[in-house]
Amino acid sequence: MDYDCNHNKDMFLKMSDQLMLNTSFSWLIWSRSAYSDLEGMNLNMDSEVTWATGEAGFTVSLHDLYKINFSWSAVSTPAGKWDNTTGLHYNLSEYKYLRRADLQGLLFNAALVMKDIPTANTASSLTSEDDRHIDCKARYNYALYRRLAEKFNFTMQLQVADSDDAMLRMLQRGDAQLAINSLIMSSQRLDAIDFTGATWKFRPFTKRVWLTVLTSWMLMTIAIQLVNWLESRRENYSHLNTDHSWGASVITITGAISEQGTELESNWMTWRIIYLVTLVQVVLLNAYYGACLVSDLLQPPPKYILTVHDLMRTKIHIGYVDNKQNKLLCGKIYQSSFAMSDPVTMELYKNKMHSADKSAFPFDIAVEKLHKEHFAIHDDVTSLYPVIERTFNNDEKCAITEIPLFTPRITYTGIQKRSPYKELFIYGFLKMKEKGVMARELSTWRPQPPMCQILDNFHSVKMETVIFAFSIFVCGVTIATFLLLMERFQCTR
Repeated sequence: MDYDCNHNKDMFLKMSDQLMLNTSFSWLIWSRSAYSDLEGMNLNMDSEVTWATGEAGFTVSLHDLYKINFSWSAVSTPAGKWDNTTGLHYNLSEYKYLRRADLQGLLFNAALVMKDIPTANTASSLTSEDDRHIDCKARYNYALYRRLAEKFNFTMQLQVADSDDAMLRMLQRGDAQLAINSLIMSSQRLDAIDFTGATWKFRPFTKRVWLTVLTSWMLMTIAIQLVNWLESRRENYSHLNTDHSWGASVITITGAISEQGTELESNWMTWRIIYLVTLVQVVLLNAYYGACLVSDLLQPPPKYILTVHDLMRTKIHIGYVDNKQNKLLCGKIYQSSFAMSDPVTMELYKNKMHSADKSAFPFDIAVEKLHKEHFAIHDDVTSLYPVIERTFNNDEKCAITEIPLFTPRITYTGIQKRSPYKELFIYGFLKMKEKGVMARELSTWRPQPPMCQILDNFHSVKMETVIFAFSIFVCGVTIATFLLLMERFQCTR
């Protein structure tokens, strides 16, 4: 666009008033004067504006222009040059948001929702590691934003909201530019705000294994017999006493399975490879099976309630912690749209929770019922983990089963609609995830599940369990001794 043309200048001014100088449009502006006229334009962080101006001779210099904030001065970065002999030399090969990463101390109003953290000194309460299980998601997301503030050189002024909806209204009104708490992405919320980075996530062998192993042994027996038959047809082994019958092949594979070797011999490499593969398979199978048996003996009694279907077949009562989040969730469960998307959970709540009001308990009472009664409690596990760790003994911790009631969904932090900083924060979150910063902060602020010390109280193996193995051993020794004596007696005669 020729900026020296008054018509083009007026059009560019209208685009600026409509806040359209963003990443959706790329502008190449030619002018004989400097870019000082653009100081009053609404350039922003994601603007794609290149200013071209002529220099001495036939050289054109290019400058990349943007603003950190609408009210600040424009930032100019030399982008390259063009002349009629060598052509275009463009120097800006670095990612746009990486070269614009310095926000020069820009202040963001950041909204967040806190349930139980004191609001007198919000920043210090969020960074304190005392009682980390309280509002751990808010602490975790705030730690991520503090990392971004150090990386991109900006500051935050925290504003506490009563609920997620209040936080969204603050973004819509412009009272806040960032949302610290992570939210589930939905079509209704996409109409109100944009989202940045994903931060939070709301027996030894089976019959099939045994069948596969037996099938492989049968195939190896057939292969051994086939090789023996081909070898007897093509070679002359009259000087060797070699049995090529099916019985000999079965005994060969049985000896390999028992790790006892074989009396047969063959000069063919194929036969030796098949036999070696059988031995290797048996060694690995025995080692893994033995390890599984030992680990199974050291484990506590198995748990049989592992899914929502298992829970529905029991007489265990179900309740939930009486808070705003669970009440809102239980209200959504009885909606027709939820019944279509998750009918199992809908049926569970109808059969086990006939009245939502009677199934709501204060946190302390709900934990006590979980501790003393046949009771299942629904709540955020980050709140339950520390209390269970402190109040339950080791056997009680090992008896607890955690059943996922809903399909885990990724939550995202919010940002003001059509914010020019959206891509910058998306880039920052992706880099933190790539470098492991996000995983480190998650391990710091998210409480760990209660530790069940299995090895401290393992069950001893009783004699009745292994008496059959000892019986086989004693019978084998007795029969072998009897046969040895019979052979010795026959030889002496």
